[in-house]
Amino acid sequence: MKTPHNLVAKHARTYNKPTVQVDRKKAARKGYLKHKKPGASGLFNFQRRYPVVSALPTLSSIASH
Repeated sequence: MKTPHNLVAKHARTYNKPTVQVDRKKAARKGYLKHKKPGASGLFNFQRRYPVVSALPTLSSIASH
């Protein structure tokens, strides 16, 4: 009986290539973020997403009347 072909060895030279790695510490100092944290821009992001809620009167504006 014939043995099956070794598919890992067949494609090893195709996929196992050297690559230039990114220095993540240096990139973080420059301001690179892989994932933007929700609410990172604070209230401004909330007002853009929910303009109706931001237009409601606040307690300080009600108390001044």
